[in-house]
Amino acid sequence: MPFLSWFKPIEIAKNLVFATKLETSTLDEPYLKMCNEPTFQFTKISKRECYDYLILGSGPGASQAFDVLSKKYNVAIVERGGFPKTPPQHHHTFFHLANDFYNGGQEFIFGNGLYPFSQGNVLGGGSEVNAGFYHKLPDHLKSEFLKNLNIGAEFWNINEKVVEQLLAPKYAGLDPNKSPIARGAINLDLNYAEIPRWQYIQKQGIVHNGLINNFWINYKEDCHIFLNSEILKIVDESDKYIIKIRQNDSVEKIIESKNLIFSAGAISTPYLLAKLNLIKWRDIKFQWHPMLRVTAQVDPTDLGLDIIDSFQAWDDDHNFKFGSAVSTKSLLAFTSGTTLSLENIKRFRSYYVSITSETLGSFIPRTNIPRYKLSISEKEKLKIGAKKLVDVIESGNGYVDLNARNMLKRLNLSTVHVFGTIPIGSSVYLPNSTILKNFKRVQILDGSILPKPPFVNPQGIIMTTCRIMAEANEAINVF
Repeated sequence: MPFLSWFKPIEIAKNLVFATKLETSTLDEPYLKMCNEPTFQFTKISKRECYDYLILGSGPGASQAFDVLSKKYNVAIVERGGFPKTPPQHHHTFFHLANDFYNGGQEFIFGNGLYPFSQGNVLGGGSEVNAGFYHKLPDHLKSEFLKNLNIGAEFWNINEKVVEQLLAPKYAGLDPNKSPIARGAINLDLNYAEIPRWQYIQKQGIVHNGLINNFWINYKEDCHIFLNSEILKIVDESDKYIIKIRQNDSVEKIIESKNLIFSAGAISTPYLLAKLNLIKWRDIKFQWHPMLRVTAQVDPTDLGLDIIDSFQAWDDDHNFKFGSAVSTKSLLAFTSGTTLSLENIKRFRSYYVSITSETLGSFIPRTNIPRYKLSISEKEKLKIGAKKLVDVIESGNGYVDLNARNMLKRLNLSTVHVFGTIPIGSSVYLPNSTILKNFKRVQILDGSILPKPPFVNPQGIIMTTCRIMAEANEAINVF
């Protein structure tokens, strides 16, 4: 969530009350029913079964690890969160943040300022809480990615196709004339496209096709999924690991597994590994997509109020990516810069420009708090990006007022894309794998392993990378 310093606290307070009332008024019986009737029941531990693989996490990387390995081995999942409590029509509201995000969506990167980011805390991970944009790996990054993975383009394309068929992203067929981003890109001669998503509109309403609907639901009866499970301790007994968990705040329980796969996300995975002394704190890196957001005024009929604007734009050199950020009442309460009303809220939309990080950050030792110091070139790039963002919006017939322009100049960053905390090629791994060199029955398969910032929404790229590395790891695994 953006900083509270966007405008006067009294206006923020008014807007929070306004947004909360509007969002509360839309809560209905289906919402309450969904909160009380989760699709998945907890897997009960009735005996000391020893799994071949235990996957810690259930997000994009975990899904591909499971898909590759479960065909041959006995695999189970341990997930910190539970089943999502927020239906798609209430995504990105205060209720969504409180129900389905880790720490209520309030986490920060420490750097030149405090940069907000958020993580999902549910079955399916980020696929269940984000906007669901699907991108292939951009062509200008392919050669470097493939070199790091030690594979050819054909092998990448085969696995990318498998992931795309799994996610089944759909184009909404939106009108670019209704998008300030598309209109601005056309007038400024930028590249632009409608991006397919997993969340789309049908006659019955919004459908969110995240990993639960697309993947985990198919294994509901056959897979052992331990939801709401906190990992308390992991003990190495040479031929197997003893994992102590606390499930749903109840008594402690024991799971045994010959191998462990950490797929808890780019923040939780390195934190757990370092806390368990499987890697050093100094081994943890940090990469991200720094993002500047601005609230603009547009025509009330423009995309982004009820249906998210799925158009994104970028320059020829791939220095900047422009898009529509989520513009729910909750988020506009912090960023609109004026007191909201039933009339003027129809005109406000949030937009962003993002860049790729150029250096490496780290974690504050013995914490799960990332830290990153912007380089001089990154600061200059963001200043240019801020100006270009205003140009795109206003060339697309939007309006950015003086208050919003001034906030952009302060470089109050945020992000929704964190990755590369233990990238492929790190000294902690066996060559051409993501198996830990000093613990050969432990591997990493999630956004932590991305070798470079992917410029675009990384979820599909993470899944393809993890699928490829799950196969590579399995081929050399010593168990």
